[in-house]
Amino acid sequence: MALGLQTKNPKAQQNPQVSEVVMSQRVWNQEKFDEWKRAVDAVVIRKTGISTGCLPDWGFADSFLRYDTPTKAAAGVIKAAKEF
Repeated sequence: MALGLQTKNPKAQQNPQVSEVVMSQRVWNQEKFDEWKRAVDAVVIRKTGISTGCLPDWGFADSFLRYDTPTKAAAGVIKAAKEF
């Protein structure tokens, strides 16, 4: 696999569309990431009235892999936007 990522699912080696890839000891699950990111977006919208899509890029994947809560991630997004 690209980028030296390890796979837990043998089908992922045959099918690049399989979303379960081991990254930093956490299994990457695109559906769970998308759900988590929507929760982050909801917190950011509630606190600022602005969607994360309208703010500068931020390290969502890294935050997700660190098991940050949506609230903690939202605080990071807002802080980074203020510093931008």
